[in-house]
Amino acid sequence: MIRPLIYNSGLSLEEAESRYREVREEFDRVRSCYSGLPRLLMINIRKEDQQSLTDCFGVLLPLGMESSVQSQAKQTQSIEDTLQYQIGLLTHRIMDYLANFKNTGVTRLHSSFDL
Repeated sequence: MIRPLIYNSGLSLEEAESRYREVREEFDRVRSCYSGLPRLLMINIRKEDQQSLTDCFGVLLPLGMESSVQSQAKQTQSIEDTLQYQIGLLTHRIMDYLANFKNTGVTRLHSSFDL
């Protein structure tokens, strides 16, 4: 279960990284419940898992706006090394994963943009 995060909580970068790892571990936990299943059996995701991933978004979105995360992004030459980039990538991965299920309301759009 993911602990909620309030916007502008004043987290240090280390605390923000810890919260990011918490979300990533929860996503990995949910994915492990469905790994090994053929695509035909992955029709619906359980409500509890869907809620858990929704809660992950509730942490990732304000986490990316934390001043410590923003400061790190401003001070680096390589955006790929920042927590903000990792947050965006994980958000994209969760949305892409949810598109595998019929009951999530998430649709995958195909384009030339690829992470």
